[in-house]
Amino acid sequence: MKKNKYSRYFLILAVTTFLAIFVLIAQKSYDNLMKATVEAKKSNLIVPIDPNLDLTILDQIEKRKEFLPTP
Repeated sequence: MKKNKYSRYFLILAVTTFLAIFVLIAQKSYDNLMKATVEAKKSNLIVPIDPNLDLTILDQIEKRKEFLPTP
């Protein structure tokens, strides 16, 4: 009779431990997923466009040599 009681206790402990580890992994994965999107929204890549043209840059573009691809 005692053997059955210990095995039932071990089974309950194993299932509880498995569920706790599963919840921990799921929570950490979700946290990492949300953290990545928040960091992407704060990126400096998205900047407002300057409506004023920089004439020196336009002159540099006009002075560039164009290389045509060889067939």
